[in-house]
Amino acid sequence: MIIQDEGNIESIQNFFKKNWKTKHILAKNSKIFKWLHYNPFEKKYNFLIFKRKNNILGFLGIIKNSKFSNGLNCFDTIWLTTWIAKKTELGVGALLLMHSIKYYKYSKIGTIGCSEEAKTIYKKMGFKVGNMNHYFIINSKIKSFKLIDKPKNLNKIFFKDSPDKKIKHLKGNLKLKIFENDIVGLIEKYGKDEAYFQNRYINHPYYKYRIYLIYSFKNVVGFFVIRVCKFKKSKALRIVDFFGYEEALIGINFALQKLLLKTKAEYVDFYEYGIRNSIMLKSGLTKNNFNKEIIIPNYFEPFVKKNIKLGWAIKTNNVKITPMFKGDCDQDRPSLLRSKKLKNKNNL
Repeated sequence: MIIQDEGNIESIQNFFKKNWKTKHILAKNSKIFKWLHYNPFEKKYNFLIFKRKNNILGFLGIIKNSKFSNGLNCFDTIWLTTWIAKKTELGVGALLLMHSIKYYKYSKIGTIGCSEEAKTIYKKMGFKVGNMNHYFIINSKIKSFKLIDKPKNLNKIFFKDSPDKKIKHLKGNLKLKIFENDIVGLIEKYGKDEAYFQNRYINHPYYKYRIYLIYSFKNVVGFFVIRVCKFKKSKALRIVDFFGYEEALIGINFALQKLLLKTKAEYVDFYEYGIRNSIMLKSGLTKNNFNKEIIIPNYFEPFVKKNIKLGWAIKTNNVKITPMFKGDCDQDRPSLLRSKKLKNKNNL
């Protein structure tokens, strides 16, 4: 029997501990579980479980973009996460996935961070699959890097101030009316609106995000959502989301290099899929080819000095895939919560 919502979170966490990872944050921390899966507009949790004789045999987590903004219901994005089945009941996982496809058939439905094995299953069920592109830029003034590995012949970006592109930290409230008549089209393109960014990032209970407006001369043409990650005394700036005109990314390396020099971070990185390749080629960022010569870490909780490919799977009726970023699905959620330190207090 497939159940769409069950309030007994403790029984689900016990299922995680027995069939997945005993120390995983979702198995231990009910507050994180609620933040991830509770929908305040629907007043219920969003996930699917398979039960037989009152025993949980499978779980499929669901995160709706509309849980952060009720205005996104008409073109929602459904993210699938934490797809687990009891080892002796592997067919249950397929049943949960098929049910989610049938139930959410009019929405865009997908996942980010899936394995190659999972991608094969998604593809058989009609999903488009691939890997996120990973771009980065390193601090041109740092001589000894602690977080990354790079070949000696990797060209550093010569810093100069670009008169075209500037980025500026937004200290007030985010107002998408800055995009004027194009706002409706941009909201439909990215599947996110003003309330989404407010509730997903600005009001995040554990992480501190900053929004940086991108200016072309005096006009706002886009913005980044950035989170700082630290390991020991070194730090990285992670672009977890982007909104605006794609052309805002052309030549953005100079503005980001200036931010790196100001913050003394080792690098900025940017996972994306769906931005035109011609735009990213002109961004000035370096693409991670995932070889052994270059290591741009993704995991900080705990820190792992390793390149990480993020697979994705999407099923949608739209011809074009909505741009995807690291902040989507569950890719930028807490994995470690230290005692008496529920917020990431790192400042830029």
